Amino acid sequence: MVVNHNTVILRAAANTRPIAVILMVMISLQNAAAQERSPPSSILINVELPLTAGRNCEITCRIVGWETSPDVSWWLGDQRLMDTMEEKLVSEDGNETVSILLMTPLPADNGETLKCQAEGTDGIREKSVKLLVYYAPIVSIQLEPPVRADDIREGDNVALTCKLRSNPPSWRVKWMLQGRLLEEIHSRGPLIQSFTLRLNAINRTMAGNYSCISFNAVGDTESPPMPLTILHEPVCRWQHSVMFTVPLGKQLDLNCDGAAVPPPDSYRWIFSRSMETAPFLTPTGDLSVDNIPSIKWKGGPTWRNYQLKEDADYGTFYCSAINALGQQQRPCVFHVVPPGVPKAPSNCSVVNEKRDVFSVRCPTETDRGFRQSYQIEIYDLYTGYLLVNKTQLSPVFLLGGIEQNRQVTIRIAAVSPRGHSEWTRINIVGRS
Repeated sequence: MVVNHNTVILRAAANTRPIAVILMVMISLQNAAAQERSPPSSILINVELPLTAGRNCEITCRIVGWETSPDVSWWLGDQRLMDTMEEKLVSEDGNETVSILLMTPLPADNGETLKCQAEGTDGIREKSVKLLVYYAPIVSIQLEPPVRADDIREGDNVALTCKLRSNPPSWRVKWMLQGRLLEEIHSRGPLIQSFTLRLNAINRTMAGNYSCISFNAVGDTESPPMPLTILHEPVCRWQHSVMFTVPLGKQLDLNCDGAAVPPPDSYRWIFSRSMETAPFLTPTGDLSVDNIPSIKWKGGPTWRNYQLKEDADYGTFYCSAINALGQQQRPCVFHVVPPGVPKAPSNCSVVNEKRDVFSVRCPTETDRGFRQSYQIEIYDLYTGYLLVNKTQLSPVFLLGGIEQNRQVTIRIAAVSPRGHSEWTRINIVGRS
């Protein structure tokens, strides 16, 4: 091949598309058309399909049989590719021209028409090819109607669809909540039909950032997170009552730390000095004012600087928050108790000790407003074998199933949220 001169042309970029380089090579081969078995004055495109998005590829356009070297341009759809650098090697006769396009395809290029156009003394000729571009899934999440993102309430049925575009088609979808697989969070697993996640009777524990991951032969893609906010009435952040042990002369702040969406706008506080009414040990609903001996009201989330001046200041506080959806159904419960453990039962007696069924009785005592329970244990006096272990609210125990001639030792203790008292012991020697 004889080369007369080189020409390098650098064109200013007309757009920001990442098309790497168009390399124009002008060569001359004697009888090139015959040797390559190409028809005279022909134009051919050589490309290996499918292409992969984001991966550099090389596409060539051969123009054969022109009297003079033509100008070559590349088009993608109706847009001319302008980000180019051309290098020209001009032969003596300019019989054959090869243009090499270096490009990095995008997912949007799939199905587009790529065209090589030659223009010269022989006129204008062009050749085109429809691109097949493979790419990893492009993923997003859509909340299905009629539910609105700003009005999802506990008990609603919610459907999230993993909207995706991929080539080749996606064959698998995983759902994530707060960066964890849903199966790791909900033991029964979600109901997944096709690419839709259905959350039936949704509750506040299912709020958070949802995302889906789609897989195809090229790779996997995770969608941007979709935050799911669930409106609900106030609830206490803890499931059980909280106990504060505070000596006389001190003060404390009580915070009604309720969780609610939207946030609470008011609070209801009730203080009870009496623990003798069983429903208020573990309240399950709204509090009845008529049944509480002592009541105080506060309007804010914190009962501040509560003073412990006397024994009557110990008791239980109930707090219910209120938001736009309603009032907290199960109040937060705070037991404020003095230091120490309850006193051991005293003046206990055994009744009908020589019968098959007998009883042990102790005077009922309330430890500074706290309703106590009582534990009894009965052991064989000589072997130490445990015969009875029983706990109940009443200090009157009805016992049976112990042989009359068995010598036993009985011990009784009081139990409250403050702890376990010392044991009170009674020995029964010879019940026959």
